[in-house]
Amino acid sequence: MLDNLLINSKNYKNKKDCRLCKSSKLSTVFSLKPTPLANDFVKICTKSQNKYPLEINICDNCGHVQLAHVVDSKLLFTNYLYASGTSKVFVRHFKVYAEYIKKLLDTPKNYPLAVDIGSNDGTLLNEFKNIGFNVIGVEPAKNLAEISKKNSIDVINGYFNKEAVKNIISKKGKADVISANNVFAHIDELQNVIKDAYSLLSDEGLLVFEVSYLGSVLDGLLFDTIYHEHLDYHSVLPLTEFLEKNGFEVIDILLVDSHGGSIRVISSKKESFYKPKASVNRFVEKEKNYPINKKTLNNFYNKIQQEKKKITDYLKTLKHEGKKIVAYGAPAKLTTLFYEFDINSELVDFVIDDSPLKQGLYTPGSHISILAADSVDFNGIDVIFIAAWNFAPSIIKNIQHLMKKESIIIVPLPEFKVIKNE
Repeated sequence: MLDNLLINSKNYKNKKDCRLCKSSKLSTVFSLKPTPLANDFVKICTKSQNKYPLEINICDNCGHVQLAHVVDSKLLFTNYLYASGTSKVFVRHFKVYAEYIKKLLDTPKNYPLAVDIGSNDGTLLNEFKNIGFNVIGVEPAKNLAEISKKNSIDVINGYFNKEAVKNIISKKGKADVISANNVFAHIDELQNVIKDAYSLLSDEGLLVFEVSYLGSVLDGLLFDTIYHEHLDYHSVLPLTEFLEKNGFEVIDILLVDSHGGSIRVISSKKESFYKPKASVNRFVEKEKNYPINKKTLNNFYNKIQQEKKKITDYLKTLKHEGKKIVAYGAPAKLTTLFYEFDINSELVDFVIDDSPLKQGLYTPGSHISILAADSVDFNGIDVIFIAAWNFAPSIIKNIQHLMKKESIIIVPLPEFKVIKNE
């Protein structure tokens, strides 16, 4: 059961200042239910998993939104179970990403150097390599760094810091592209990382990163993207100010589909010849006209509670009718979604996931078994609840023909949908 867990106060600390502007003027706007770590999948059903608070603060100075508590990074990233390459959607995304950056980069070099911070299993670097880049990754998770090495991607198994920068420069020279995807939300000492990135980047190089966009989170009610790895919830105004203070100028911003709505931010050193595109001003003006503040965030929390009642009441009704309910996808956000909505093993029989890294394990805290799709009799399932809602179209396409008539597919977010299989 969800409540048979320990609240742990030893492995986290309170964050007392803004990660971007360093102001100590922080206000708490809401708290979600405490949960285990989102990727703390377990091999056996143990009742001793720790859970940690999920409290959201806003900076009264710059408007940046962040978690109030920081869990020890060693617990979060030493062994990491999310691998980019297991998703065909993300492989395609990174292919387009690499090609976009190549077109934007203005360099005479035949083999420009791309460095990826938090390179995961090397999926993005492989795409850069395919289009003529020299590449190297920096990845703290040993298991993911090993995957990169097996695929002939050069990687430093460790954190991005001064030592890593010195290592890369001595080995390969200055970077022409530094990328960091879904990483800037994970780093506590972001000031240090941005300074080290500046030291590593060539004078005409590009710093590019993707982060979940807070505007998209609020618009789509994507509260389940709030978990302990995600220390920050980024919007453009605080980000651009932070980058400018650290010697960078934002030259392009794109809204992309990944994770329910992310922004790709491209910046260069202030003294470079790159000029900002109109996209930057569009984002800035939108956020000035529709500011993200305490009222916005409180309304967001109230909507979460309204959605909870709608979805959990429906699931309980289906279960009372004797329906067999199965979840599809075990992303990190499943943990927040299940805890906040009180979804547990009494409602969900098992979870299907396509990643071999998660198959055979149990979900954090709720301890629901995770199975491979090819081991499941879809004809015996009445309801499939798509927890990996950002991949809902491709999941539905792959499974709908396997399901019996009159079975139901539920997509909880960003809009609650019930799809009857006819």
